[in-house]
Amino acid sequence: MTSLSAVALPFILEAAKKQAEELGAEQGPADEIASTALAVSYPLAQLGNFFIFLFMHFCLYYFRVEVTRLNTWLLLPMTLLSGFGSPSSTVNAIPFLSAWLRVPEAANILWLETMTVTRYGMVVLSVAGFGFITYCSTLHYFGKLRFHKKRALAFLLVTAGFLGLFSWSMSRLEEGSSGLSRTHFKDLSLASELTANLPVSMEKQSPPGPDRDLPPMERIRKSGVLRVGYSTMILPFAYFNKDGDLVGFDVAFAYSLARALGVRLAFVPADLKHLEDDLASDRYDILMSGIAINGQRLRNGVYSDGYYSNRLVLVVPQNKRAGSLTVKRLLQNKDLKLGAVRGSVLWDMTRSIFPNATLVEMKNFDELVSRPELDGMLWAWDQAFAWTDGHPGFSAVRPDGLHGVLLYGWVMPSNTQILDDFVDHWLALKKADGFYETQVQTWFEGRPPKTKQRRWSILQNLLR
Repeated sequence: MTSLSAVALPFILEAAKKQAEELGAEQGPADEIASTALAVSYPLAQLGNFFIFLFMHFCLYYFRVEVTRLNTWLLLPMTLLSGFGSPSSTVNAIPFLSAWLRVPEAANILWLETMTVTRYGMVVLSVAGFGFITYCSTLHYFGKLRFHKKRALAFLLVTAGFLGLFSWSMSRLEEGSSGLSRTHFKDLSLASELTANLPVSMEKQSPPGPDRDLPPMERIRKSGVLRVGYSTMILPFAYFNKDGDLVGFDVAFAYSLARALGVRLAFVPADLKHLEDDLASDRYDILMSGIAINGQRLRNGVYSDGYYSNRLVLVVPQNKRAGSLTVKRLLQNKDLKLGAVRGSVLWDMTRSIFPNATLVEMKNFDELVSRPELDGMLWAWDQAFAWTDGHPGFSAVRPDGLHGVLLYGWVMPSNTQILDDFVDHWLALKKADGFYETQVQTWFEGRPPKTKQRRWSILQNLLR
């Protein structure tokens, strides 16, 4: 993009000099003034850079990010400060603005991808910007251009009014975007190449296995079965889709792990309230169901390397949302009622972050729908995003001042060092070969890979 706009530099310079000379300026001074004006205007008048203002509003809408009204209005001056410089400065501006507004990192990749379309409009606007400034500055220096203060002021007011109206309109649109979804998570399914020819069973209880005294890895190889614990409370890590199939991010990895071990797969339902007891009783070989790591669980079992982190948000009914929602205001609300599942990591985190709130026990997250007295519940972003996808009356918001993340790992009994080492190295391979990124896009971003179709051809479709 930088090279595209730079192509116009000699033409702009020549046009400015020629016009100044035709109006009576000497050739030497005209050349010098035009060159100086162009050198200054090139980094400062790259109007195409300010496409990032429109793009950030689109990201707030697309990723359903809740921001305060103050930050909505501050986005314009922050964009102006971030947009000065060469066109390549936008590549750094997007991560900066995304971090400030808490927009997912996927926005950075989205910006680079959309530049294949937007860069031509950006180049045209940038060339018009620094060309106009160079041309006018040169003529004004030689007294060949008059500056109308009233017209300039009117233009600035109209421009500011338009941008203000645009910001207000986008803020209203963003507030109403929480009911939108890109892909319904209940419609997603596991890739056929993942499930093909792999024996899988859904067990109500843990299937009997060989001697419990054997090391877990040896026991898995001897029995030819990998017993994977799951809980369907942890969407989109593990849940049943509209066809009644067990799917999700961790379920996809369970299939892949069974293939890597060369054994069949047995899914065993897990009760997260009795996680420690299940680990001690050898109910399953590994629990793969979006389990957040905390100190107590580390003492009672072995975790794989953390494979995913998730920021905290509040899930609230839309009629209780506030555009200026902050943790400080929530802490001042003595009547605040938040729901949580007792015994979960979120129960302890809710009690720690909101010590003055009334903490109400829920059996599962879906119970929020039937509890209108609750103001919301603390949850992880990706899980909340998937849940609100099927519950349009609720929104996932991130109030100012809400910090903290959840780190997820797969849990194994305490005597599984060999299995744990295998899982950690296998996970590293899955990240390296692209499988991990594909599952993130499918289950967390709702963007499953498109099925490749054979291209139509005369030989294949007509002449065979």
